[in-house]
Amino acid sequence: MSWAEGLSPAQRDVAGARGLDHARLLAGPGTGKTHVLVRRAEYLLEAVGPDQTLLALTFTRAAAAEMRARLDARLGPAAERVKVSTLHAYALGQLLNNPDASGRLFRPLRVVGDWEQRHVVEQELSQATGRPVRQVRTALAALENDWNTLTADREGWQEGHSDAAFIGAWVTHRAAYGYTLRAELVYQFLGELRQDPGLQPFPAPAALLVDEFQDLNSCDLDAIRELATRTGAAVFAAGDDDQSIYGFRAAAPEGIRLFADFYHGAADLRLTECRRCGPQIVDLATWLIDQEPGRTPKTLTSTSGEEDHVDLIRFPDQHAEASGLAELIDAAIEAGTPPEQILVLFRKDPRGRASALLDEQLTAAGRLTYQPRTNDEPDPDLVRLQFYLQLALALAEGDLDHLSLRGLLELEDNRIGARTLHAVLQLAIDTGRRFGDAIDLYRHAPHNLTTATRTRLLTATADILARARQFQPAAEESIGDYVDRIADLVGVTGDTLAPIRLALAPVPAGLDDLIDASTHQRDLLAALSGLADTQPATLPGHVTLTTMHAAKGLTADVVIVCQIEDEELPGDAPRAELNELRRLLYVSLTRARRHLVLSLCAARTGAQGYGRAGRRTSRQRLTRFLTDRGLRARSIDDLRPR
Repeated sequence: MSWAEGLSPAQRDVAGARGLDHARLLAGPGTGKTHVLVRRAEYLLEAVGPDQTLLALTFTRAAAAEMRARLDARLGPAAERVKVSTLHAYALGQLLNNPDASGRLFRPLRVVGDWEQRHVVEQELSQATGRPVRQVRTALAALENDWNTLTADREGWQEGHSDAAFIGAWVTHRAAYGYTLRAELVYQFLGELRQDPGLQPFPAPAALLVDEFQDLNSCDLDAIRELATRTGAAVFAAGDDDQSIYGFRAAAPEGIRLFADFYHGAADLRLTECRRCGPQIVDLATWLIDQEPGRTPKTLTSTSGEEDHVDLIRFPDQHAEASGLAELIDAAIEAGTPPEQILVLFRKDPRGRASALLDEQLTAAGRLTYQPRTNDEPDPDLVRLQFYLQLALALAEGDLDHLSLRGLLELEDNRIGARTLHAVLQLAIDTGRRFGDAIDLYRHAPHNLTTATRTRLLTATADILARARQFQPAAEESIGDYVDRIADLVGVTGDTLAPIRLALAPVPAGLDDLIDASTHQRDLLAALSGLADTQPATLPGHVTLTTMHAAKGLTADVVIVCQIEDEELPGDAPRAELNELRRLLYVSLTRARRHLVLSLCAARTGAQGYGRAGRRTSRQRLTRFLTDRGLRARSIDDLRPR
């Protein structure tokens, strides 16, 4: 099977371009970028030696899973020579594989999980600083931004920081548990590469395939350059500066625009044939993005062969909008469009306020809706199971997982409350110890606890540690039997175990070698870690309601873009964000294959109104990004069959 099989001439030129040389691929929406990346990997595997490997880096874990599946389907066993990972996961793997690195991080390396981020890091920093949790999250986001932009590299950064008090509180808290935030992984990996000239990533890839290059920030870009320099790997950067929409994590579209300035002699490759969108949709989207100053000039031509339509519909208010869009969706389904091929996008949808009315209308009409959410509270039983596994692994290696112990003390039914946990943390800080080590001090004196509370704490800790030691797998014990046994130990029910069993059959390829899944414990941890990514982007038989940002990577026959008013898009965004919001609209428009609907309200009131609380009513105008296009607004009546 040839790597060029079934490719168009343009795709074939890209997949087989210039062997092991640096190259930039600018690929517009619907041009088959991921498909070509897989074929590029196949071509490179034939070009390099049989013992050499490739590294494919994606922006999200969902994209990594899709890439892994496509490679496996196309290449079979040969796909094992292509490691697929997000940059964060790759950085974690390399930091784990180099335990004797410079000492920038606490060892053993312990990355904060979702539950711990909310219930330990944010809550305890809120208590330590006297700030609401919302402000703590803002401060942590600012810290992440300093890593992403490399501002944290500046001399005297911490001492001269505008919020030095918070940084100090975080550093103290971090030391008490010995943790690393997920947001700092790439920054710390870059620091290790810079400080240790002898650090050699393993395995050293012959080539790096980097997807969504436009979404990388300054830290990501520097890490990839250091990695390429250290390993001698050729970099194949694929993306589209027109689709850079993650400014909230300091994405720098200049990275792909100026690629040749950093990778001298790099080939400049293009994919311009859009096989997804019809010509009217491509025409509108191209007109829109051509207005952005500083973009890399490029063309996009529809080759879908589909007849398409673009409709701007104007409604008097959000209630009429919900009713009218529900009618339009119902008619599309009755005409043969599968519900999962209908995508409704909102500029913002906090707590479902923007989508609620349409969701109600569709539900009343008997239509199923699906709203992907990524911030749901993790199942406490699964969190407990994960904590026990992590604690058991640490104990087996002669260490103590302080974060897992802290979490279990809160989650188990042991009458250990927030005051006790705070007292232990304070003792750890006062004595310069870790959380679990501070508990040992209570064996000799009550310190800041009453005698009765001290006894409960010591008893609860001993029970947790004893249970964790029972998590060691027995000889010849199958993974299924192991799961049943430890579930019984912690009282996890069969319904809760169902997604774990699904994730374990099989453990996703690529995760096991990242975490060295050589035991049942590590297999199970890998499965638990992947559960957050099992949520699908769409569901069969359901109309998808989501945000514009979340629509990246999706496509549908019918796409409805709501909140197309200037008051929302761009709204009161600062001037520096206008270009990104234009790109966000461009991405949203190019999700559609056959029918693109732009929904405009003449007025929005109440929860959907603009302005300060109590004054939430205003008349709306079409977004300035489309005003000069000459689109003619229609009513829902105009679209009804006559």
